[in-house]
Amino acid sequence: MRWLPNSLVILAAVGLLVGLGIRLVKGGLLADQLFFWRGSLALLVLSIAVSLIQLRNK
Repeated sequence: MRWLPNSLVILAAVGLLVGLGIRLVKGGLLADQLFFWRGSLALLVLSIAVSLIQLRNK
């Protein structure tokens, strides 16, 4: 289960980059950033929670 936080962080980074790429193609750098920030922050918080649960169970 040690791979779960790492994979969530990688997935959040990929989601952030894909969302940024979509926003650059569709309408500028600073246009409506909320969509790709929400998902990546949720994955990062989930990975932190999983890491804390793993530390507590040791």
